[in-house]
Amino acid sequence: MGQAFLADATITFAFAKVGQMLYPGKKYCGELIVSAIGIESCSLADQVLPCKSLEKEDLKQLPQASPDDHKGSRGKVLVIAGSEDMAGAAYLASKSALTSGAGMVKVYTPRCNRDIILTRFPEAILVTYDKWNEKQLLEELAWADAIAIGPGLGKSNLAENLVRTTLENAAVPMVVDADALGILAEHLQWLKKPHTETVITPHLGEMARLMGSPLMYVTDHKLSIAQDFARDYQVICALKDAATIVSVPYATTYINASGCSGMATAGSGDVLTGVIAGLIAQGLRPEDAASLGVYLHGLAGEEAARTEANLCMQAGDIIKGIKTIYQKEGR
Repeated sequence: MGQAFLADATITFAFAKVGQMLYPGKKYCGELIVSAIGIESCSLADQVLPCKSLEKEDLKQLPQASPDDHKGSRGKVLVIAGSEDMAGAAYLASKSALTSGAGMVKVYTPRCNRDIILTRFPEAILVTYDKWNEKQLLEELAWADAIAIGPGLGKSNLAENLVRTTLENAAVPMVVDADALGILAEHLQWLKKPHTETVITPHLGEMARLMGSPLMYVTDHKLSIAQDFARDYQVICALKDAATIVSVPYATTYINASGCSGMATAGSGDVLTGVIAGLIAQGLRPEDAASLGVYLHGLAGEEAARTEANLCMQAGDIIKGIKTIYQKEGR
């Protein structure tokens, strides 16, 4: 209503409210304290709660290492990423996929990125190309248990062929991010065709391009926009913001409560893409991998902020934070 003050703390009853979890309302609440007054989830068994948020106990969903694991049993991620002068995005997405527990990660990237990737990330399997090669791409798609496409991909005709062919031929779940979303914004009809389970991870600007709407409108209506887009295009929509929204079509919407301001840094989204793909490759359902991946990504950022000043944090620090979370959880 145009009138608000910045509270030091807000006490709310029974459950947190949506407006207290999303910005700008979250900023005005200060410390949010949920006070029990005898209303439990079972009291609302006949109602559908509008949104949920994951908590520390939900980390038990993380894959558990088994004594008889081998690299094949832990899942294979294909990362289609990078272009000339954009090797970093491919590195961050693939490194985070492996760090999140996947057994093997293969990077499909232009030949010009070969030395950079092999030097920074020797654990990766590398497949490179000089020009469009549909047969080669189809072979790599058939290898994967999960696919991540988009980070640093660029917007060339070759990149457009990569996105279209992947959407049309992938037989496993995929995570679509960054430049792949920019390409999709010009070809939304591709999402109207049958496709495998798909997670998209747009930030607000990318969502505005996908919707063909002003950024301010998306910012003011982000919850309903994420839900509507997920339903209309049958995708899981992880709309990235300070409080990321993960909407599953005709199912649950999650509002993420983890993270810190230090995560507002280049490459942070590439790390998230790899995390979600890595969790999918290990057997999590895409909707669970998306919500848990966003939550884990935020917690990893919080861990990084314990040793790095928020303004000094880099995307690689978030990957280190993932290792810390896994260690604490006995993974």
